Amino acid sequence: MIKHIFLLSLRNFFKNKVYSLAIILSLALGFAISNVLIGFTFRELNTDSFHAKKDRIFRLVCEDPFGRDGMMSFMKSPVPEYLEDNYAEIEATTVVNTLRYNGISKDGSPDSFYDLTILLTDSSFLKIFDFDLMEGNPEYSAGPGKMILTEESSRLLFNHSSPFTRSANISIDSSKIPLEISDIIEGSIENSHLVFDGLVYYSDFIDEQAGISYILLNKGIHPEEFISKINNDASMPSVLGPGKINYHLQELEDIYFDEGNTRNFSKARGKLFLWISWAVTLTILSLAGFNFLNLFFNAFLKRWKEFGMKKVLGAALRTFRLTAIFEVSVYIIISFFLSLLITYTFLPWFNAVIATDLTIDYLSDLRIVLLAGVVILVIAILVILKLSNYMFSINPVSIFNQRSPLKSGFNRYMLGFQFVISVMLLVCAITIIRQTNFIQEKPLGFNRDIPVSYTHLRAHETIHAIAYAVFCLKNGGGGG
Repeated sequence: MIKHIFLLSLRNFFKNKVYSLAIILSLALGFAISNVLIGFTFRELNTDSFHAKKDRIFRLVCEDPFGRDGMMSFMKSPVPEYLEDNYAEIEATTVVNTLRYNGISKDGSPDSFYDLTILLTDSSFLKIFDFDLMEGNPEYSAGPGKMILTEESSRLLFNHSSPFTRSANISIDSSKIPLEISDIIEGSIENSHLVFDGLVYYSDFIDEQAGISYILLNKGIHPEEFISKINNDASMPSVLGPGKINYHLQELEDIYFDEGNTRNFSKARGKLFLWISWAVTLTILSLAGFNFLNLFFNAFLKRWKEFGMKKVLGAALRTFRLTAIFEVSVYIIISFFLSLLITYTFLPWFNAVIATDLTIDYLSDLRIVLLAGVVILVIAILVILKLSNYMFSINPVSIFNQRSPLKSGFNRYMLGFQFVISVMLLVCAITIIRQTNFIQEKPLGFNRDIPVSYTHLRAHETIHAIAYAVFCLKNGGGGG
């Protein structure tokens, strides 16, 4: 019986070519777009979750001394040093900033690269954050005279040849600083708020650390109690003078969603955007499921005599359920494999528009596959129940009539309306995204990342740092 039902399902699939094509395209597009959106949203919400010590990593922020709402994450010496030297609750601290340079070249090559994001940091960076190294030895890799590259920047500099035992030259003003390539950070499918192409050591370039401070607390330390202790410390350095400003600890999982404290080596995204993504995903899945049910139901209305005859021959509800299961499965399986092809084609465009780097490998993650599978299963169950109940409700006497005893409860004009709504949603989403990117990247008449030289300031300090220093001088503060 099962073989007969399966062959009958295939026959009906090829017999109703127009309906079959419409159903498959609708489902495939719905599955592909929803799978990408589910993967994207899931990845964004799990940003930096791959760090083993994520629950103990915090970014140090303080109240904005310029009187604006919000927090400021830029710190200068001796704040990080003071914390590590005076508080046993801290396991490690690291300060991260962008290196301002005039070019990077591999040893012996005249070609230089100018667009790589190189971070100034210290040996504690790789103790706090779990970026996978090819050599796997953070203690050896990080240190004076050494440089760590990402896989992508390594390929760019060394053209797929092994970078180990080789060196690169970083130009600062008129001098070149040679650095040993000590390790390579392997590419990751996970998302991080930190974006960089290489790591170098502070002491190779400047004496004083300034930038974004990250703190790793010891196990069992409560962040609220610790930060309260800091704010009650009358000797705690700040831009307004010792003990004159309040500090806060920002959890690692919240940093990515803080759009007010981004720099050129970090990225952020608003949670509202992700809620909109979930809403769009739900809408698309609803439209795909409704369209699937509507088209399938209209196709089944033409087969009412077939179902009535089966009822005459004594077919039970179980038989109709099996029929619905096989027929729905044929469409879903074909649509699923077609959706994989659409996803593979659609993904680069999606990454470019949304400004992300979602990969097929991440979409193949078991968590994403299970979530997408549950969605497909729910749609299939709803359609199977609806269709099997319809088939079983056919009155055998009605097969002698010329007209179907049942009418579709769905308006066929809704099909066109659904597609129009889908296109409108897509156009609106793309428009909003492009407008957001335009606002964020609109030229301001100056480049805020270009270093500004001043007689009493180092060349690497930016406009923000200059304003910060002037504010300190006016208020007689220091050490911040």
